[in-house]
Amino acid sequence: IELVKSGEVDFGVGGTPQRDRAVVTQDLFTEPICVFAPKYHPLAAKQTVSLEELVEYPAILPRKHSSLRAILENALEQQKLSIRPLHETSHISTTIGMVNAGLGIAVLPMRAIDCFLSKDIRCIGIRPALERRVVIVSKAGRSFSPAVEKLIEILHQIAPNLPHQLPMA
Repeated sequence: IELVKSGEVDFGVGGTPQRDRAVVTQDLFTEPICVFAPKYHPLAAKQTVSLEELVEYPAILPRKHSSLRAILENALEQQKLSIRPLHETSHISTTIGMVNAGLGIAVLPMRAIDCFLSKDIRCIGIRPALERRVVIVSKAGRSFSPAVEKLIEILHQIAPNLPHQLPMA
């Protein structure tokens, strides 16, 4: 967001940022948020897990103030639940590596499934379903070059073709 606001980059793609009049967003797609667990974990045999089940296990969560963490904490708050992360990370690849090492379960967007090759990790749905909006963020009032406009057009064209549901076990 800071790079977008400063003009160092033309736009960014990510979770919905906190309200800020200096930036504007365009919806790109919505994706499920899932639990990633080692295949031997008690939750790994389930198709979905409830938030009540989720909070019973050591969790590796995105860092505080990330859009994903805010979605999870809001859902937990609505059910009067809380979660204390065992670890907090900034990178999906680090999180997946920690799950693969058996250090806990993780709550990540479904697209994290593309970040690992291991068959030793399961992607499990959460109920009630949690989703995050992925948006294009740009500086308010900024116009784009034709090349940037074309790239954004292509992103909008391919977004509907991305998988939007959990793979079956």
